[in-house]
Amino acid sequence: MEHPLECNICEGKKDIDACITASELVALALTTIIPKVFIFCPDFAWRYDEFIICDASWVDLSNHPEQLHPYFYSDCLIVGWKNTKVPVFKTKQFLLYVVIPALEWKEYKEHILKLEEAVMTMTLNKPTEDFHLASPPHNTLEPVATLTWHEWPSPAASAQDQNLVSFTSSVTEHPLSFDVMARSNPKPTEPLFIKTAGLCTTSTGPEHAPGKCTHQHSNSISSLTSPPRKQPAAIPKSPNREHVIEALICGGSASVDVKKVLKMKLQSIMFYPIPTLPFHEILEKPDKHSFQVNPLLSYPGQLIFDTSVNSLVGAGGFKTAYSAQLVLTPPASLGLGSLPCHDVIMKCPYHTFGNPTNDSSKVCFNHYVFCEEVEKLFQEANVLYWAKLLMQMTYDFIDNTIAAGLALAYMQVAPENKTMSTPSTRMTGAYLLKE
Repeated sequence: MEHPLECNICEGKKDIDACITASELVALALTTIIPKVFIFCPDFAWRYDEFIICDASWVDLSNHPEQLHPYFYSDCLIVGWKNTKVPVFKTKQFLLYVVIPALEWKEYKEHILKLEEAVMTMTLNKPTEDFHLASPPHNTLEPVATLTWHEWPSPAASAQDQNLVSFTSSVTEHPLSFDVMARSNPKPTEPLFIKTAGLCTTSTGPEHAPGKCTHQHSNSISSLTSPPRKQPAAIPKSPNREHVIEALICGGSASVDVKKVLKMKLQSIMFYPIPTLPFHEILEKPDKHSFQVNPLLSYPGQLIFDTSVNSLVGAGGFKTAYSAQLVLTPPASLGLGSLPCHDVIMKCPYHTFGNPTNDSSKVCFNHYVFCEEVEKLFQEANVLYWAKLLMQMTYDFIDNTIAAGLALAYMQVAPENKTMSTPSTRMTGAYLLKE
């Protein structure tokens, strides 16, 4: 096997399934590399079925004994942190080599030498006429034929189908086989340049005489086939004139309440959610007998609210309720604060209220001082703590102890018509079963 550096073709693939088998790797490698090999020299009869696919350790994948097992999956499992025994999956990159056998590569070299000799002979015999046949006119833009996967010929048919012609401005920029094909057919039955959609090249510089065969590194960027482009952006359309006039009239006549914006308040808070614990856990741990403020379970955030009468939702026996928005960083997984700008009800205790002007929009609530307010809110939080506990215990009791179901009794009845051989069924009773 030969591996000349000037003839290597490098290709990469992403998002490959880690559970891919050896046979699937062989098919993937051939599907990726065969188009590049064909473009490199399309007139040579490549024997693709003789290509050898190996991994980085030069293991032949086509003869691998375990064809149905994932080939690289075990190499992606690594030891997790803290010396855990459970392996962790991590994506990796692996190399695959598609090797052309030495005998086939030798035949390709001999084929190239024959093409060089034919080029030299034709150039010496007809230097002027053939030189113009081998290259398009200066400053002429001609399309080059491109191939899709459905147009790639098989190894047996590639030696017979020789009608594909393409030209570039220099011999070293493309395999010499294209120029030889043009010289060997001075009067082709088909047009010299194939009029198909594809890439375009421009010949602006002077022509070069044929020289020694040189090979150029080929990759997906410099190949003839190009990836599909994105869809063009939609052309913006002018809106309806009547709709624009109506929107401008509404926007100009809108009244912006600046005072409403100025009344909004923003405060930084530490949010302590009231948990719901199992009853046996509260009985076993004395520190769980009442609601405690735990900094480890708190959430930093902000509270946006307005304490004016306009945002007042209602007033009870000793608390006022206002609409507010809660923003936690990071958001809670469930419950309050799990949504951005979560709409909540903010309650504040009060002791008396008055309306000196008999105007409902100017009701005054007299709140407690801060120490008394915090004490009353802690007491109500503790009541809610036990209320959630007892409610959850009730639900658990119903789910675990009260098992019930509906039982329906059926009985087979002989058919009334003698021609019917299958007996029918009829429901004869219904019962409710409980544990």
